[in-house]
Amino acid sequence: MTFKPHTVTFHQEAKEVMRITANSVTVTPGVSVDEAAAAVIAALEQHMRNIVAAEREACAKMCEENAVMIGVLCAAAIRARSKA
Repeated sequence: MTFKPHTVTFHQEAKEVMRITANSVTVTPGVSVDEAAAAVIAALEQHMRNIVAAEREACAKMCEENAVMIGVLCAAAIRARSKA
């Protein structure tokens, strides 16, 4: 998935499958709409997992910076949630 101003491009195995712009949605010729939609959903799911992991780690770091035992325990609990 790549972002440019007013454009989002979705890829599957390095091949562009769908492009969404401010004015249109296009599916690459030779790629079915279902295949393109599945690639878009997979890309969005991965993007959301990355966002959640980054936010979880940022919260854990904030707890650690508290330098109190409860902060260390809180950080460990937050990180443990990502392994569940």
